[in-house]
Amino acid sequence: MSRNPISSSRAVILFVVILLTAVHAQQSTKKSSSPFAEAESLLQQGNFVDAKAKIQEQLALNPSSVEGYNLLGIVYTNEKDLDHAVDAFNTP
Repeated sequence: MSRNPISSSRAVILFVVILLTAVHAQQSTKKSSSPFAEAESLLQQGNFVDAKAKIQEQLALNPSSVEGYNLLGIVYTNEKDLDHAVDAFNTP
């Protein structure tokens, strides 16, 4: 019996999103001065549209921010845009 590679990829992406969400929750308590603090708050409220806009604004100012691309990956995953999510998680 062979596994479906698409299902396996989605499972890996879901695991990464859960892991990154936990890491960001832990980091947000340590550093509330992050330029992405507002976006993280919007994500926690489920406001993905505004969070995405804030993340993109901050990435325009700091295009090498790993934190920003991880957050953007979370947004894309929520939007079920897995291709862009993988790209975001793999950027910088």
